[in-house]
Amino acid sequence: MEFTRRSAIAMGAGAFAALSLPKLAVAAAGDDAIAAFTGGAQMADTGVTLTAPEIAENGNTVPIEVDAPGATEIMVLALGNPTPPVANFKFGPLAATQHASTRIRLAGTQDVVAIAKLADGLKSVLPKHYLTDMKKRAQPYISQGVPDALALRLGNLVNLYSGCDIVRLANRRRLTVEHVARMYFAIGTHFHLGRLRAAAEHLDSDSHWQQLAVAALIEEVYGHQLALANHVLDFAGSNRDCDKAITGWIRKNEDAVAPTEQLLSELWTTEIDDI
Repeated sequence: MEFTRRSAIAMGAGAFAALSLPKLAVAAAGDDAIAAFTGGAQMADTGVTLTAPEIAENGNTVPIEVDAPGATEIMVLALGNPTPPVANFKFGPLAATQHASTRIRLAGTQDVVAIAKLADGLKSVLPKHYLTDMKKRAQPYISQGVPDALALRLGNLVNLYSGCDIVRLANRRRLTVEHVARMYFAIGTHFHLGRLRAAAEHLDSDSHWQQLAVAALIEEVYGHQLALANHVLDFAGSNRDCDKAITGWIRKNEDAVAPTEQLLSELWTTEIDDI
């Protein structure tokens, strides 16, 4: 299933993703193990790659591989076994990848399920003013009696909109999700792309076609931010300082970047009220 930016919002930070082979049909023992692992949180059916043979020559030693970019922990369950949990992998902040392989014992033909606990790492990758804005967005919910933790998660949803793009880019470039996210949000900060999207959202859009045009414009800005992050990552190489990498990339591409920055500066001196 293709996982879009909009559907990523339902996952939230610190979420869970699950994948089963060949289908999800959890027995009572499996239900209990999954509930203990997830704490009852809702799971998405993407974000985890589970590889296992369709037919194993020896049920006592079945090779499997699991991969879940951005995960802090992966649990594998064999739902037909008397004790379903058969493997558990934990990944620290210095882990280069969230991939593991092992051999498990299967008591006959059955479903094998992998569940990944995804990191709530946004606070470590967002610029400070993003966190300030998140608190401002949460305040109306808090004033209505919503618990602080839930209100902050609601206020943070907008920052999850590009989550799947960031994970895919990190996976493609074999970089950590945290590093790619820092670069992505640093790019948005430098060029004020979040402000540009917010301005687009407040454009006059009375007709259906105007609303479609505004939505397309906002998506285009997201696309440019991702493309810029990819270009700067190319330039940065092993340099992990996002600000220095962006400054160096702009200096190298000054002829192309300068007119764009001039255009953006002029936009902020006028009232943007029409497409």
